[in-house]
Amino acid sequence: MAQDTTNMVLKVWNLLSDKFNHTELAANFNKIDAHDHSAGKGKLIPAGALEPNAVLNGNIAPGAITASNLATNAVATANVQDGAISAGKIDSTLRPITGAGDGTEALRSLGTSSGQALPGNYAPLINATPTTGVSSSLPVSPANGREHYLLVGNGVAWHMRYNSSGGTYKWEFLGGSAIHFQGADQNLPAWSANVWGEYLTPDPNITGLPVGVYDVEYGGRFGATSGNNITAIQTGLFSGVNPALSDCMYQSNPAVGATMAPQQGSHRRRVTITTGYVRLRHWVYAQASSTVTLTAQSQFIAIRPVTLQGN
Repeated sequence: MAQDTTNMVLKVWNLLSDKFNHTELAANFNKIDAHDHSAGKGKLIPAGALEPNAVLNGNIAPGAITASNLATNAVATANVQDGAISAGKIDSTLRPITGAGDGTEALRSLGTSSGQALPGNYAPLINATPTTGVSSSLPVSPANGREHYLLVGNGVAWHMRYNSSGGTYKWEFLGGSAIHFQGADQNLPAWSANVWGEYLTPDPNITGLPVGVYDVEYGGRFGATSGNNITAIQTGLFSGVNPALSDCMYQSNPAVGATMAPQQGSHRRRVTITTGYVRLRHWVYAQASSTVTLTAQSQFIAIRPVTLQGN
């Protein structure tokens, strides 16, 4: 008896006894004429039946290929034609922040003209480096990695970076010149030996320092006269607390007597400063009953930070 084919449901008369129908024959030819290998219109074409490059861009209907049709990592950088993805194709949450800068690679990859971001709401770039600023004070509540140029006077700027996982003082020094203060030549008269002393007008004297740890170099030419023997002079850094004598610059008198000729010396120390200033203090070793006059020439302090506290 007559049968129907599987894919296009064509009427088949395979026996002489089958009743032939011209209407069914015409329907067969119409189905053959309209076949396109879609479901019900012919056998589906398997992937192996297509020759390489048989399907081109113009053969694919708009919207025919969706995300669900693409395997993970199916489209790599090398598969994307230059200029194929324009700024309008990028979701606004993935665009760079406003003002990210002309000509950056991020903006250039979006295809925007003159390196300008399109209007809209922009999310920060992933792992973007925080903004760098310039001022005479460190920022409040900075983001980790924030860099800042701290203006400390005399044309000196300290390049600092905030490290949220750092120690007590989280602003770390990256670079910059030292503050260098050259003091005037002075005499300190009528001063008792074997005690700390400094000039009535301290010089050199650096003020306005943020709380932090500093590397300091200091020195000069120091000498003294007294009514009794002088054995040595020690000079140290004073920032609210007298330094330990073991931390000071030591200059001995080569010929023990009532006069010690000025001698050149310098010293380096790493110190914590919490009072906002640093200056020099001196200790002259002499007989306990004597008074001394200290002479200072070419004295100086040079200071730069290691870490700072901030605001």
